Formats: sequence, C-alpha cells, structure tokens
Amino acid sequence: MAGPRIFIITGAKGGGKSSFAAALAKILAGKNCKAGGLIAPGRVEGGIRSGFSLAYPDGSIIMPLATRTTSPRTGNGPTDGSIIMPLPVGIASPRTGTGPTAGSFVFIPEAIEKGLSIIQKAVKERCDVIFLDEVGAAEMEGRIWAAALSSMLDSHTGITVLVTSRRNLTSVMKHWDLVPAGIFDIDNITPAKAAEAIISHIKSTGNYGKG
Repeated sequence: MAGPRIFIITGAKGGGKSSFAAALAKILAGKNCKAGGLIAPGRVEGGIRSGFSLAYPDGSIIMPLATRTTSPRTGNGPTDGSIIMPLPVGIASPRTGTGPTAGSFVFIPEAIEKGLSIIQKAVKERCDVIFLDEVGAAEMEGRIWAAALSSMLDSHTGITVLVTSRRNLTSVMKHWDLVPAGIFDIDNITPAKAAEAIISHIKSTGNYGKG
C-alpha cells in the first residue's frame, strides 16, 4: 500500500489539471522544495485539443508528447496511423512512426523514453516532490507512464504528486492500492492551499529544506 507520501490532483477532463500542477510546482520551488518529474499540458488548435506536450513541472516545454490522430467531431482519421495535426511552431519533430495510443491520441516513443529518464533522474536526485501527469486507463493497462509510476512508488522516498481525472480517480487508487495523504480537486482548492498541505506534510517528516 502506498499512502502518506502520495498526493493526487484531480479534476474534469480538459479542466486545467496540468496548469494547476505547474502553478503548484512553482509555489513549492519558491518555498525551498525541490520539485522534479513531468507534466503533460494540452495543446489546443482552433478550439480543439490537438495533443499534449512533455514539460517540466514548472511548465517549461521539452518536446511534443502526443498528437491527435482522429477528428474529435467525426472520429475519422488516417488509416495508417499517421499524425494529422501539426506540431507547435518552434518545436522540432521527432522521427516519424506510430507509438502507443490512448483514446484519440498517439504517443511519441522518444517522448515516453525521455519522460521515464526524467522521473528516474528525479528519484535519484531525491527531489522533495515528484510530479507525474497523467495517470489513467493506459497506465492501468501497463502502458505510457506505467513504468515511470512503478519506479516512483518503489524508489521515491519523498512526496509523489499524481494527476488523474475524476473519472479515473477511484480506479487509479484501487489499481495501485493508494491511500493518499491528500486529494486536490482543482475546483475546490487553490494551488497555494495545496502547497501548504504538501509543505506541512514534509515538515512533519523532518525533511523540509533538505532536498
């Protein structure tokens, strides 16, 4: 069972969970907490979620993570699995090819590998807080960030902050036998209040400011 060192950010799909995580990470960094890990902010083009980026917890974009392969209105897309949405201007395209999928999105293998290395580095550096965004159905099937989450739960002795949707919250907790120290529903709490809860927890362990 993973419990006292786990916090979960949750909210509606597309409701701003990654933005909340980024704001939380910045507050923690300003209070002498070393934050590591990753978040996956969404990309929107023409009012449509076109994909996700791999980013550090402060929101700094690293590379594209996933791109939509089907139309959100019709469900139609290229039959060869190719990407139909352009990548953001100024971000280099990784090698072409298909990767694992989740819903209407195909994930870029290099980005997953990069994300896993970021998590492993954060664990090795003993960050006070490590973020992982997002944990959902794919991870429960052993895909996308499943290996990264296993690494964190097995090896990280600090705080782990997971991001998941309200729809997946109960299933994620049950799947990994999580009893979190706190659940932050982004509609009911501010990043500042969430930071206070995490810092209070770190102080209770006697590890505040030692990261």
